[in-house]
Amino acid sequence: MSTSPFVSKRGRAFIVSLDDLDVLAVDEHRAAELLSLSVGTLRNWRCRRSKNGPKWARLGGRVVYPVDELKAWLSSCTFER
Repeated sequence: MSTSPFVSKRGRAFIVSLDDLDVLAVDEHRAAELLSLSVGTLRNWRCRRSKNGPKWARLGGRVVYPVDELKAWLSSCTFER
């Protein structure tokens, strides 16, 4: 029995593990939710072609974020003291 990778708390979703996701890519709303960012922030990074955000792709008219790219971007943002 598989458990959901999300734990709901007051209408928000908090990611427990990206490894539990069986999808290849997510839309910008889900990506923002997974990264605890606003959709506007992701859109600004994309429109300005900023190096700050994760890599994204366009499928037809939709913008998607590959889950592997989200993982790579998140690990690139971590640091040790």
